[in-house]
Amino acid sequence: MKINKKAVLISASLILCLIVISSTASAATLKVGPKEKYKTIQKAVNAAHEGDTIIVSSGTYRENVNITKSSLTILGKGYPKVNGFYDYIDPYSGDFGQSDININGFSITKNGIDLSDRAVSGQIIRNNYFYSCDASISGDMASGNLIKNNDFTNGGIFLSESSVDIIGNKIKNADIGIELFEGAGSTTGALISKNKITGCNVGIKFHGFSSGDVYDNYFNNKKNIVFGSTSFGSVGSWNTTKTPDYNIVLGPYIGGNFWGSPNGKGFSQTASDKNYDGIADSSYAINSKNIDYLPLVAIKAPVASFKMSKSSGKAPLTVKFTDTSKGVNMTEKWNFGDGSTSTLKNPSHKYTKVGKFKVTLTETNKVGSSSKSQLVKVTK
Repeated sequence: MKINKKAVLISASLILCLIVISSTASAATLKVGPKEKYKTIQKAVNAAHEGDTIIVSSGTYRENVNITKSSLTILGKGYPKVNGFYDYIDPYSGDFGQSDININGFSITKNGIDLSDRAVSGQIIRNNYFYSCDASISGDMASGNLIKNNDFTNGGIFLSESSVDIIGNKIKNADIGIELFEGAGSTTGALISKNKITGCNVGIKFHGFSSGDVYDNYFNNKKNIVFGSTSFGSVGSWNTTKTPDYNIVLGPYIGGNFWGSPNGKGFSQTASDKNYDGIADSSYAINSKNIDYLPLVAIKAPVASFKMSKSSGKAPLTVKFTDTSKGVNMTEKWNFGDGSTSTLKNPSHKYTKVGKFKVTLTETNKVGSSSKSQLVKVTK
């Protein structure tokens, strides 16, 4: 039997085209706004297919949007105001919820964002402003979710039976900043890092077997950590390995957390840091089971100092300068007293003229600056 190679090639090409067309069709972009095809977000969600992106123009949308499909990206342009988003199925009904929902760039003004479904994964709540409302993810076996870089005022984050990374959020003036519950089916776990939680009655509250790895956060609340009456009482960890990098208060190492208090007398606000590494000289015990072994402290203004290889000699005189200042994240500026300057940490300078020269080192960081001066005498 002869095979028509030309027919086979045409058929293969047609199949490939159909695949491409099908793939393209499943990833459409739907636009919402006063001058767009869709006037409400809900109508765009209803018309969308899995894999689509919905772009919402700036404006006010008085709707609580029910997300009925998985794999939707909903992007706000200019932070449009919307009452909220939700995708609720009773976690104990046996039904599975929508997954891979990405909500990004909105001002949420009333109902919050509630993605509470059984076994949901890949949920992303990112770059939104919340006003007097919360972000919630709950549901038996919910995993692989992200709440990142949101700004909450008078609202916070609620988790139950979920695995969620909570990173880089600002939470202020809430009753409880982050609350973790354990339901009947599974525990709640979270990576909680790089968040600023301030002005709340409670920073984080743990219930049941909820747990987390909690490090590089800034806490300044009436009570920073509370364990509920049903709490197991021990959380995964309160610090990571000491690692060179900018931390939440711009110190030079990632370690534990900053423990502040509205009265200015919190542990991190008063702890000593003799070696200026931004880590307190002692650990911080939340209770006997929960200890931050690398608590952060606020960086301080530098204290400038330096050594000279020579303080006098005949011209031409070369002097090596060694910076011995104490501080973190400093920038150096040297004035050698003869009109020359340098921004090197440990410079050398040649004096060719006779005279007395006042050498000044100025160290600066985000907190303040400090200067130290010494004389160099050059003779014939």
